[in-house]
Amino acid sequence: MFEDLDASFNTVRWSNGGGEGDDPMLAAGGSDGFIRIWNVNQRSILYQLNHDSNKESVNALSFSPDNKLLASGGRDFIIIWSLDSRADKN
Repeated sequence: MFEDLDASFNTVRWSNGGGEGDDPMLAAGGSDGFIRIWNVNQRSILYQLNHDSNKESVNALSFSPDNKLLASGGRDFIIIWSLDSRADKN
């Protein structure tokens, strides 16, 4: 699942899935400023997120209870991502 990744991860977060039929997800925030989210059962990347102005390390992640939003944070930023639209909510 993590083959061919050239990144170090500062934080990881597990999600059991959003509802019936939803697969578990694993999110990882890296020192490269990217967030990668995998579908654990399918062993594939669902999303690769990076805010245009964010060049800092991602140090914290948290899924919303319904798994439709992901909060990410670093030393000087907090971003709320909509996983339905793959866009930040700022």
